[in-house]
Order: sequence, then C-alpha cells, then structure tokens
Amino acid sequence: KRYEECKEAGLCTSCKTRKSVGGLVSCNRCRKRQRRNGEKSKATKRAKGQCDHCPRHRIAQRTFCVNCWFGIMTNACGRTCKDRNVLRLLWDKQKGKCAYTGRDLMPGKTASLDHKRPRSRGGTHHLNNLQWVHIDVNRAKRALSQNQFLHLCREVTTYTKA
Repeated sequence: KRYEECKEAGLCTSCKTRKSVGGLVSCNRCRKRQRRNGEKSKATKRAKGQCDHCPRHRIAQRTFCVNCWFGIMTNACGRTCKDRNVLRLLWDKQKGKCAYTGRDLMPGKTASLDHKRPRSRGGTHHLNNLQWVHIDVNRAKRALSQNQFLHLCREVTTYTKA
C-alpha cells in the first residue's frame, strides 16, 4: 500500500499492518524501532567524528559541523536555511566574539544568538536586532533589552566596588 492509502486507513506507514495511534503515521513498535535506529546512526557518526546531520564534515567534540550548526541557528530564528550566510556574516563581523564580553565563542558550545530587543517586547528576527553572545550572558540577560541589561551590569559592578 502506498503512503497516502495507509495514512487514510489509519495504518502504520512503515509496516502497513498495525494501526497507528493518536493520528500519527507510525505504530508504537515502528516508532520505537525508528528512534533506536536513529540513535544508533548518530552514535556511529559521532564515533567516526562526523556531523549528526551530514556525513561530509568532520567534527571534534561537537554533534554538528559548523555549516549545519549555522543552519540550525538560522531555523531557530525563523529564517530558512538559505539565510544561514546572513548569520555567518554577523558571526564574521563580530569575529566570533561575544558582543558584551568579548569572549571567544565556540559554535555549538558557548555561542548563542541574542535579540537586542527581546521578541517578548516586540523585537524581530531582523539582522539589525541580532547579535552573537556567550550562552551564559544570554541566560543572564533573559528578556531585558540591551540598554536595560547594560544598566543592570553597571549597577552590579558599581555596587560590588563600593
């Protein structure tokens, strides 16, 4: 049976015999098998030093190559993978350093994409509103605007000097 026929009949699209559950296209048994196979595949790729997404690139101590990581970050900020070069340009403009601390950033480890004006306060995914920061800095900043965060940092350093 073809995919669409199985889907309409409520059958698993993988084994085509068992009923799928909860509107999903695979039965529980096939989903477990797919998950297990996916985990084995990722473990094999990591053992070979390959990216989880593409077997072409070699990596060291990460799960994604830099190219795929930029793609993931691009999707996370609501753009298409075609726009990954825009984030890479921003990265190059900042020379791979945190916009607040100047720390060196490592893609997939310490780098985080920050909205200068938070999305919760009307900020957009536009390039002018984005900057690369250290993940710890981004956690501390949370939903503060850039100016509010800098003001808070000044208060903290002024208070601790006194």
